Amino acid sequence: MILYVKMKLRLNSQDQKIILNKNESFRLDSGWDESIQTFEDEVLESIINPIENYETNRYIHKPYISSVAGPPPTESEAEEEGNEALTTTVSSVEQTDIWFYFYFVKDGSYANGLDYMAAGIQQTDKLLSDLRNSFFRLEFYKTPNGDLPNRTNRRLVFAKNLSPAVGERVQYTGKLEKLYVPVFMGSSIKNKENMYLFWFHDDTVLEETLLTGGTFYMSAKFYNAADGSKLLFGNKPIADSSTVTQEDDLYYKVEFYRDDNGEPTYHYIVYEMTSSFPYNGPRKGTADNPIKFYEMEGVEAPPPTPAPTGGGNNPTPNPTPNATPAPTPGPTSNSPTITWSAGTSVFTSISSAPPSFNLNDITGTVTVTNGSVNVYVRSSKQYQYGNVSYTTLNVTSVGSLSVTCASGDLNEDSLPSVLTIPPGTYNYTLTAELNLDGGETAGQAQSDIYTQ
Repeated sequence: MILYVKMKLRLNSQDQKIILNKNESFRLDSGWDESIQTFEDEVLESIINPIENYETNRYIHKPYISSVAGPPPTESEAEEEGNEALTTTVSSVEQTDIWFYFYFVKDGSYANGLDYMAAGIQQTDKLLSDLRNSFFRLEFYKTPNGDLPNRTNRRLVFAKNLSPAVGERVQYTGKLEKLYVPVFMGSSIKNKENMYLFWFHDDTVLEETLLTGGTFYMSAKFYNAADGSKLLFGNKPIADSSTVTQEDDLYYKVEFYRDDNGEPTYHYIVYEMTSSFPYNGPRKGTADNPIKFYEMEGVEAPPPTPAPTGGGNNPTPNPTPNATPAPTPGPTSNSPTITWSAGTSVFTSISSAPPSFNLNDITGTVTVTNGSVNVYVRSSKQYQYGNVSYTTLNVTSVGSLSVTCASGDLNEDSLPSVLTIPPGTYNYTLTAELNLDGGETAGQAQSDIYTQ
């Protein structure tokens, strides 16, 4: 509001009026400049280099108590207790290691599936690169609103690779060296890369995505460098891949915790999935109860494209919201199969001064179905110099295949020589022979049949 007042000076003694002329302004917009400046600062702060916390932290596997066997008591200790037989003591140990087991399908079963040969990967000096270049991939997904995961609602947030080269090694009966197996352990002092997971210090940066919280769903795949294939794994043995239910059969639940309560401030726990909320089953990943994944060949397939809404007199209906697409049945396997009744390995050894030799063999029947199968043989020995080993495979009515491992080698394959066995049942003999002709007074050798 503006008030005008007129002022006029008296010019003579006859003029009795005094006129005031003053302009007064009442500022109703007082403080607007300051408010606009504050608003501008807030807008600029939100669009130019906003401060958001993308810091990640290392999460450790939550400690657990495991019972381990201790050394047996001495005879004197046992006698003091009045026991004639020695017994083994058991103690409780707090540990944070985590264990993963991956089972391949071998001869139609998971029974002997803890073996990379079931995936067509040989562990020899010449072929070990296939094993080193292969890897297991653990994928961690989140879902909005705590829904169970499937291919329509899950979102991949991070992944972790497990290399066979940092897996466990075991001594097979009759083998000359330890072989890698698809078993992984990670602890704070060994294979740390297998143990730790990394996630945000706080997940406020995900607020607009509806993917906040510490709940994750973990699945697994195997990338095979030998043939370029990718195998999907499930959380339980599945005899028929056409019966797979995504929410129940593919994942383990992983919970991340940031509280203390006497535990490491940042830790995680892996649970078996259940069908009822909050879906937490027994704890997995401990030495007594490891995480187990099972090969599910033929299950990995993209979800079907939802039908679009049509027009006209007969519109296509919309798909049911949040409906889980029916899994695609796995293809019927017509691949050739081969079965050896007496096995595919034979072992021999010598404990005498050279020159000396020894041989062992096995005999049985081999059955081939659904087409011909190419087989190879390998000869392996204990020492590099001073002895020679031989492998011979003879299949009646088909042919024979042999290979020599000279004194300068530890193993030798028949490649590129191959024996093609057509469908049918045949008698076979596999022989392993070892000759000592150098300075060694003992030695061992093994012969193997394998396919690729």
